[in-house]
Amino acid sequence: MNGLAEAAGSFALTRWVSRKSRADFERWQAAALRRFLDRDLPRAPFYGMAPARLSDLPVTEKALLMARFEDFNIHHLTAAQAWAALAGEGRAGPLTVGASTGTSGNRGLFVISEAEKYRWLGAILAKAVPDLLWRGMRVAVILPQNTGLYDSARKSRLIRLAFFDLASGPESWRGALEAFEPTVIIAPPKMLRHFASEGFRLRPKRVFSAAETLDPVDVRL
Repeated sequence: MNGLAEAAGSFALTRWVSRKSRADFERWQAAALRRFLDRDLPRAPFYGMAPARLSDLPVTEKALLMARFEDFNIHHLTAAQAWAALAGEGRAGPLTVGASTGTSGNRGLFVISEAEKYRWLGAILAKAVPDLLWRGMRVAVILPQNTGLYDSARKSRLIRLAFFDLASGPESWRGALEAFEPTVIIAPPKMLRHFASEGFRLRPKRVFSAAETLDPVDVRL
């Protein structure tokens, strides 16, 4: 598999092909949804057959997903197997295993293939930073846990990505973050607020608030 070709294709689809106009987008969206319901969803044992409409699917919650994790993913990976993989290198054979940051106190798992990982990268770049991509980007990700999801970005010559562990505390990596001179910062709002109030020497082109709710009190700062 050519990962960067997957990313480029996803970038083009997200940036140009599917979004010429609202009508074009809605036609593309309807066709993509129909494809998903007919072809992809039935591969998950929990569903088993293609529904006529998205609204026909049962309403689920995270507790059910985690209890029957093997029935929701087409590789039949159990939650126990996924957690074990996550405790190691975050790999289960050809699959990448990751988890949500757990800010709600209830972490959720995800499992993705290599192709999906690169498609995710292409879509994110097209939506978030298309104007910065061609100049080269230095992306600082500041979250409680690193994940193999970001490996696809590290393999691009246009992107330098550095992960800073939120659990270690900002003073332990402040110097490294400032020396990295990120053009893009992804961090929880409380950490973005800390950077501003403590006068961190940072001049990003774009900032993304992630993992937690961005409260009105933090928006202005």
